[in-house]
Amino acid sequence: MRRLTVASHRVVCWANDLASLKKELASGDVHNLVMVMARAEDLGLQEAVDRVARMHDAEVRTFVSLSSRLPSFEAVVDEHLGRYVAVLQARMRGNLDWSREAARYRSEIERQTAGGARTL
Repeated sequence: MRRLTVASHRVVCWANDLASLKKELASGDVHNLVMVMARAEDLGLQEAVDRVARMHDAEVRTFVSLSSRLPSFEAVVDEHLGRYVAVLQARMRGNLDWSREAARYRSEIERQTAGGARTL
């Protein structure tokens, strides 16, 4: 369960760093795994993006694998575990959907084109 939860946390965080990279580069914010990876591993920006994307995808696969191999306990425990796993899945999916829709990750021109949506 711990490893399953860690995989979910990583998927959310790393997807956010991939989605927010353009905005954070434009604002000079260096708190992004892609930029940290580029600097620490002496990678070009695209190489770092590709590496973080592979790390993200590997964590998704880990989550799927672990969640499919959970042992069965008594019915009430299985029900609670099932709900917990469903919440982790929903959080990962919700973060991805929100990142695609959120105005905070669009460029200024995209925001103006979209009707001047307020940024967070």
